[in-house]
Amino acid sequence: NIFLFSRVVFCRVVLEMAPHQINPDNPRCFMDVTINGNEVGRLVFELFLDVAPKTVENFRALCTGECGTSEASGVRLHYKSSNIHKILKQ
Repeated sequence: NIFLFSRVVFCRVVLEMAPHQINPDNPRCFMDVTINGNEVGRLVFELFLDVAPKTVENFRALCTGECGTSEASGVRLHYKSSNIHKILKQ
């Protein structure tokens, strides 16, 4: 479960019950997923801070919503209520 951004691997989805991370120093964030209003689970991401620190920080901030909205455009700077196009099971 690897995600690519600009050809750099910056995170992977880990199972919430996974016994350990590849690197315990890597930050983790999550997205709760609902389908038609029904909670179906949580995606937990291990972020590879040592590989792509800027990308990881931006992704983490979008997951937490801590940046609010853009002053210039008024666009929300978070993933809350975003649609997921596709989830592929490996």
